[in-house]
Order: sequence, then structure tokens, then C-alpha cells
Amino acid sequence: YLAELAPTRLRGGLAALNQLMVVGGVLIAYIVDWALSSSGNWRLMTGLAMVPAIALALGMIRMPETPRWLVKAGREDEARPVILAAQGADTDADAEIAGIHEVIRLDTEQKGRFRDLGASWVRPALAIALILAVGQQFSGVNAINVYAPTMFTNLGLGNSASLLASVVLGTAKVILTVVVIFIVDKWGRRPLLMIGAGFMAATLLALGIAGALLHSAGAAGITTLILLIGYLAGYELGWGAVVWIMISEVFPLKARGIGMGTSSTALWTATFAITLVFPIMESGLGLSVSAWIFAAINLVLCLLVAKFVPETKGRSLEQIELDSRSRVRIGTAAATSLKEG
Repeated sequence: YLAELAPTRLRGGLAALNQLMVVGGVLIAYIVDWALSSSGNWRLMTGLAMVPAIALALGMIRMPETPRWLVKAGREDEARPVILAAQGADTDADAEIAGIHEVIRLDTEQKGRFRDLGASWVRPALAIALILAVGQQFSGVNAINVYAPTMFTNLGLGNSASLLASVVLGTAKVILTVVVIFIVDKWGRRPLLMIGAGFMAATLLALGIAGALLHSAGAAGITTLILLIGYLAGYELGWGAVVWIMISEVFPLKARGIGMGTSSTALWTATFAITLVFPIMESGLGLSVSAWIFAAINLVLCLLVAKFVPETKGRSLEQIELDSRSRVRIGTAAATSLKEG
């Protein structure tokens, strides 16, 4: 929704704002849990989640439909004021609408159905989105988000101190996400993904070494907290907001809904797998070996981004789609030529 509504020059920053709300919610949850830890009132902890849910439902009532959907539905007169309101009064709304019409024309030639996710004009985007979606979770982030208090408790900290350490992590996530909002449209998506994966790999490697060498509860707890803040710096810099931005950018208009839905399903399936497996890993292999495994995964992710993920900074969704189609046509023509040769 944000990707289709936002101006090209601000699309990355506005989509990163979504991630800021996510990490802000995580921080609030940590604070609520820490405040209620003495009473153990889990019913109130859970029930308070209704507050942001109701706020979201009420807030969406007056939000406009996106210009791309309106043009596709034949409601061009409604799309024009939405474009001007979202992108500024000096925006060439007619040029924006013309670009949307061109993509719709191309998409009409190849109907977007679920089975078309395997079609040549969608397959590269699906592969990129799945690398990003599954990679985001296999980087290990939700092992930290969910089990940070348990990790600190296992290192010898008390329950309240462990939850307070999680509040510190949540605060770091919010600050780092704010930084990403200001740099994602300047540095580009691809460099941030590679830098983030490299930084996560380095801090996890250090975490594994620290876990193997430090035996004092206090020293191990503080060192782990510092290294996890460093890890989260890498994650929020690259794989936090940028993954959602790029998944919303790479799919053709016709397949964007089904493509993003499929990618989200893959992402949350990976989340379930990591959430299920990490306690088994930590108890069976120990924190150090678990950290080294995730470090290796992040190195692989860095290589995959370098080889397969294109840069989308500063390009409209229509330009991204038309360029993708052009690459597919060139690749198909080259394959046909080699086959005939």
C-alpha cells in the first residue's frame, strides 16, 4: 500500500517508516512486559495488544485507495487527486497515470493468476522476494526478538534484569530504524542489504567467541547485550525495513498482490521455523555454536544479494517492471539463439 501510494523519491523512507512502527511496537511490548513482570499478569500483557489494533482499524477508515488500483479499476478521475495529494501539487499526474496505463496494458496481455508466479515475467521477482523474505528470518532476528529475555536469563541475569536488557535492545532497534529512514533512498537498497548481512555475520561470530570464552554471568550478560545491539544495527540497517520495501517493489503490478502474499507466507513460515528450532539449537548446541550457524547463513545471504538482487533506488514501480520485462525478453532471446545454434 505504501509503495503504491508514495512518491518515487520518498518510497524507501516511507516504507521504512512501517518498520519503525514495528520496532516501536516491539519496544512498547518489552516495556509493558518489564513493568508487569513483578505481578506476572500475562492476561493484561496480552489484552493491551487490542489498543494498537483498534487504532489501526479506525485510522484506515479515511485512507484513500492507491492510484494504481483506481486506474486499473477505471476510476482515473479519483486517481488524479490522490496522486497530487500524495506526491505534491507540482506532480505531473497525467504522466503518472500514463505510466500506470502502460503497465496495465502489458499485464493484460499476461493475466495474473496464482499459477503465473512461475511464469517467465514473474519468476525472477518471485525468486528475489523469496530470498529476501526467508533470508530475513534465517538471519536469526526473531530468535533474538522472542528469546532475548530467555538468553539473558540463561546467562545468569535475573528475570527483571533480563526483561530490562530486552528494553535496551528494543530502544536500539527504534533508534537504528530512524537512521535507515534517512539513508535508504540515498545509499540504495542493495548496498544496505549487503552491509547489513556482513555486519550481522561479524557480530554473531564475535558473540559465539565471547560465549565460549566468558564464564562470568555479569561479563557474559553485558558483552552479549553489546554484541546483540551491534547485530541489530546490521539487521535494521539492511534486512529490517529494506526487505519489505523491495518485496513491494520487484513484483509486476498484476502479480503484486499475490506475489507479496506468497512472500509474506514464506516469511512467516520461516519465522515459525526459527521460533520453533532456536530453543532446541540453544539447548542442544549452545549459544556459541548457534550464533556461528546464523553467522554462516548471513554470509550466504550477502553472496545471494550480490548475485541476484537488483538496485531499485530512485526508479518508479513502472520503470522497475518494464526493465524486468526487458531483461526477461533479452534472456529468452539469448536462450533461443543458443538453442538454435
